Parts: sequence; C-alpha cells; structure tokens
Amino acid sequence: MEVKIVVSWVFAFLILTLSCVKTKEAEHFEKIQDQWYVNLRDTVLNQKIEEKYIRYVFQGDSTYSIEWGNQQFHKKSTSKLDVLGSGVPGVLDSNEETILLSQSCGTSCTTFIILPFEKNQNLKVFDFAVAYDLKNKLIAYVPSSDSFIRIENFKSGRTKDITEDNVCPAASKNECIESARFESNNFVLKWQGKEWQPNKPNLLEKVIPIDLNLIE
Repeated sequence: MEVKIVVSWVFAFLILTLSCVKTKEAEHFEKIQDQWYVNLRDTVLNQKIEEKYIRYVFQGDSTYSIEWGNQQFHKKSTSKLDVLGSGVPGVLDSNEETILLSQSCGTSCTTFIILPFEKNQNLKVFDFAVAYDLKNKLIAYVPSSDSFIRIENFKSGRTKDITEDNVCPAASKNECIESARFESNNFVLKWQGKEWQPNKPNLLEKVIPIDLNLIE
C-alpha cells in the first residue's frame, strides 16, 4: 500500500517546494494563486493535471464552486465553498479515480477536498485532515466529536473513531498531533500526551490496525 503522510504544515511546505521546482503543476497552481491575489473576481480559473482539469468558478469574492473531469467525464459541485484566507486550494495528489486538493484552514489545520471521478459521488470536504490513502479511499481527520481521530472511507462513508484521553493540554486536539500516516494495513499516529510541557516533550505513538470493512 502506498504510504501517504500529511502533517499540519503540509500546505506551507507545498508552497515552498513549488516555488523552487517549476513543474507544470507548480506553474498552474502559482498562476491560480497569483490570479486570486490580484483580485480577479467573478471569473473562472483553470488548472490541468495530465488529462484531468479543474475549474474554480467564483461568485464574487467570498464563494466558489468547482468543476472537474477529463475528456470522458464532467462533474460540478452541488454546493458552494467559502473562500478562505489562503485563497484557493491546490492539487496535493491524484489517481485515476480521485483528485485530492489541499489548503491551509488556519493554525495546525489542513483542509482536504475530494473530487471523485464517479457519477454517483460528489465533492467532499474534510477539515483538520492529517493523513490520506487514495488507493484505499481513506482520509484521517480530527472530528468535532469527542473522538481523537476519525478514519473515513470517502466513497462508502464508513468510519472508524479512535479515542484517546492522554492528549496534550492544547486548545484543540489537532495541535497535539506530530505526524500521521497510513502504512500497510495500519494507521500510525504520533502525538504529544498530557505530560507535555514547552521544554519537556511527551511523544506517544500508536499503530492502529485498519478494519477491513473500511477498505473496499
């Protein structure tokens, strides 16, 4: 299984990397960001990833919808998205069935946007996302409930909640997470425990088996 690692600073790292390596994807992404920050409004911004395309359709300066597809497939989001302070999302990863967008949603916060290439599936948004596995259609994120982490199959909607009481005394649980990744049939999580202090780390780790019913 392909291992995917996402930490809270992935968006900043992505921007830094793209600014140094002028790939076609980087040029498309930078063009979109540049167009946004020079205050183009009520317009359509386009991005191309190999044979796939994405269109950001703006309504004023506060909302937008997304269209995506290829020569044989076209889809449009049924809901509008709010424009965040970081502008528009960029492509983090993709395969034949999915495009994964990512952007910062604040301190220690990353938003994932799933664009599926299936007629009966629509766009999905995951705030406070920490890891992904496109091959098995899995996203790990910090939910608004009491659970520490939720793993969700973004196609079937099936979920697995991970509870943990030993977490650092931060204002938000996601600030305690050091790293997260999918590895083989496991989810590997590292975080700071309740004994954490500014000069005294309390790094904890769990290897959590993935339920087979989460994987299609």
